Amino acid sequence: EIALLNVDGPELFKISDRRVILPADFEDLSDTPAYRSIMEGQTYTSPVYTSDRAEPYFFLAVPLKATPRKTAGGLIPRTNLKFLWEVVSEKKFSRAGYVYLVNETGDLIAHQDSSLVLKHLSLTSLRKVAKFLRTRAPDQPPAEPGMGLNGAEVLSTYALVADLGWAVMVEEPGWAVEFARLNA
Repeated sequence: EIALLNVDGPELFKISDRRVILPADFEDLSDTPAYRSIMEGQTYTSPVYTSDRAEPYFFLAVPLKATPRKTAGGLIPRTNLKFLWEVVSEKKFSRAGYVYLVNETGDLIAHQDSSLVLKHLSLTSLRKVAKFLRTRAPDQPPAEPGMGLNGAEVLSTYALVADLGWAVMVEEPGWAVEFARLNA
């Protein structure tokens, strides 16, 4: 879905490949962080939301310039992130390792078990998620033992998705923890 905003904030045009858009569906976004960013000439990335169909999505707000210093409105594409569930569920290593994705606030936004995402879990209490949120830097040292998403001890690490402020978290339960301790 994508919307075109005029300089005052109301949507002028909106199109979607999933639903019919009626004039009553147009919104005035003048009182939103997205609109304020557009008017400052900056791109805005929203937090991840859940739709009425329980699918995760986020949107961007991109300013449209009339001149280099004057904003004439903006484009706001809304992107469904359900495809991320499939991406992380396909990424497997060893017998029990798994991958999941957290957003800029430490919320779970993609996991092979989509029911966990729909619970809107905050993972800020997990050691590696907390480290990612605190440092916003590559994981050093990687692969440290700690508690995992499922409450069991795991070997975990993360990789940054810098442009979005997210992280791909990787956890390996069981034998990997013992192996790391033996080699420490």
